[in-house]
Amino acid sequence: MASPFERALGGQGEPPPWPVHPAPLEDELLSSWFARLAYANHQSASRFAVVACPGRRLLHRDLDRIDDATLLALLAARARVTPERLRAATLASHTGRLYVTAHTNAPWLLPMWRQKFQAAAGLAFCPDCLAQSAQPYFRRCWRLAFVTSCEVHGRLLRRGCPHCGAPVRLFDAPMDYQHRVTPEPPHVCLRCGYDLRRDHSLVLHSSMEVDLGVGCGKGFYAQTLSGPRPGRCGRSRPDP
Repeated sequence: MASPFERALGGQGEPPPWPVHPAPLEDELLSSWFARLAYANHQSASRFAVVACPGRRLLHRDLDRIDDATLLALLAARARVTPERLRAATLASHTGRLYVTAHTNAPWLLPMWRQKFQAAAGLAFCPDCLAQSAQPYFRRCWRLAFVTSCEVHGRLLRRGCPHCGAPVRLFDAPMDYQHRVTPEPPHVCLRCGYDLRRDHSLVLHSSMEVDLGVGCGKGFYAQTLSGPRPGRCGRSRPDP
């Protein structure tokens, strides 16, 4: 018997598109795109995941590290984009460099859920980037643990909601959130409703950038990913 997910793929032809299907934006995380997709269709991300991919428990894993060609093909078909475009929104390009496979530990990526020996989890973000985007979204480079500042605005990235201190996540809303008439957009804290665009983080000076942060622009960020792979304890090792 076919699973709910297999039935959602449809038997003949292409599955119907969602009523509203925004495309991923430049350097956008897949989880950010999915949250915007849910909000555009007047659903919480948690509820929309059940509707979009029945039987797959989509949000019980790290969506940004997903490596499932069938799942990406379904999402792409219903959003009328190519599977390659959705795969580019994942962190798959870092496989073999920042982590071995999609199922192994990834100390160089910020975790979405608290894990052993880790004090915090959740997304980092630049409030100015969110505020200045017509459609606020979360960037792929913000998931990298060694990226701690924004080269565009010269500010430290924020970790956690500045109002209530909760980790910034896009999916694990409180139970009553799923029953709200109007779901909140992705740039709003799911715990307290604070608009993350209103915050102002610390401005970095040139002397501070060396000590405090690596920017997520096209400079050090790009060089780091194309350079030697990090070994244990942060030491670099040559490519094989």
